[in-house]
Amino acid sequence: IGWTGTHSTIPFLESLQPVLAVVSQKRKIKLMVIANREYSMKDVPTEFIPWNDESEVKDLHSFEIGVYPIPANEWSLGKSSLKALTYMAIGIPFVATAYGTNYRIMQHGVQGFMALTNEEWIDSIIKLIDDVDLRRRMGLAGRRTVEDLYSVKANFPKYLQAFDAVASH
Repeated sequence: IGWTGTHSTIPFLESLQPVLAVVSQKRKIKLMVIANREYSMKDVPTEFIPWNDESEVKDLHSFEIGVYPIPANEWSLGKSSLKALTYMAIGIPFVATAYGTNYRIMQHGVQGFMALTNEEWIDSIIKLIDDVDLRRRMGLAGRRTVEDLYSVKANFPKYLQAFDAVASH
């Protein structure tokens, strides 16, 4: 199970400590944390990977399941779901907080799962741990979503239209 972020968002990851501690009791897991500050989660086997722009993509490929917890508050409504898009671009199935822009970029049960309660988080993570085919399907669906909706190729006509509009004025 993996998470990537900065020291400023580590408290969001820390909010999953009760969830991941329960999952750790039920299944053999390791939490991989890519960050710019060392981190270890209490009662959860953790591997810290220092963030490095040259190895980030390779490091992300070591995740089998991503997690994207965010607080359900007004500040989070301004978040872009970049972490979810990153997981999807690499083909990593994930569990994300059911809040904010996550509803716009993903479908629950297609590219990953959305969860609000600890029980939803636990059930979703265990479902992904136990079902390799589900992980593969969700990872592929996420990758397709990014290619179809968020890639430069998919958005090239929009860029071209914007440039044409500016150039014609």
